[in-house]
Amino acid sequence: PRILTLIAAISQEHTLRISSLRSDHSMNTTSGNVSNHYFGRAVDIAAIDGVPCTDVSFDGPCGTMVRALALLPPAQRPTELIFCFDPDGPGPAFAAADHCDHIHAGFDS
Repeated sequence: PRILTLIAAISQEHTLRISSLRSDHSMNTTSGNVSNHYFGRAVDIAAIDGVPCTDVSFDGPCGTMVRALALLPPAQRPTELIFCFDPDGPGPAFAAADHCDHIHAGFDS
């Protein structure tokens, strides 16, 4: 439900291209952890308003969105927020080189 709520909220003002939800993701991540995608608790956003997330500029649509998601109140903020750059410093979000083409937003439970 939280993923659908997040998608619905973002899509009120933006057009999204989703590259992964539950059915198109393996059970484990590349690091061997169980993926939140597997449980339907994560989404990968590949483009916002027609701009692919390969545009990793700070002020581009994906950069702006990942920073906005990092600023959500704790009860609404994804516990996993991964992009090409770290949008919140010591917060729960982090940068990963294999996420320079999408925003990953997920919830641990």
